Amino acid sequence: MTTLFAWTDDLIFFSRIHGVAAKLGLSAKQVRTAEALLAETNVSLVLVDLQVAGEQLEAVAKVLLSKGVRLVGYGSHVDAKSLRLAREWGLDPVLARSQFVERLPVDLFDWLGQGCCS
Repeated sequence: MTTLFAWTDDLIFFSRIHGVAAKLGLSAKQVRTAEALLAETNVSLVLVDLQVAGEQLEAVAKVLLSKGVRLVGYGSHVDAKSLRLAREWGLDPVLARSQFVERLPVDLFDWLGQGCCS
C-alpha cells in the first residue's frame, strides 16, 4: 500500500487527509517535525503544512527534492510570503488551505505520480 506523509501538527486536519487517502486505498502517516520526516524511508509524497514547516522548509525541501520526493504545500491564503517561498523552494503545487482541501480528493493520485485510477 502506498503511504503519503503529512507534515502537520494539526490532528483534526490530518484526520481529513487520512480519510481521503483511505477512501482512495492509500495509507497516510502524520509527521510533526522535520527530523521525523527526514528519518522516514520510502517517501514519495509529502503534504506540507507551511505554518508547521516554517523556517525548516527550505533545508528539508532541498534534501527531499534531491531524492525525487514530491512536496505539496498548503497554508493560509493571507500568508503570501510563505506561499511564495514554498514555490521558490520547489514545492508544487502550493495552495491556500481551502484550495488544498478542495483538490485533495481529486488530485491525490496525480500528486503521487500514479494518474487517476492506478
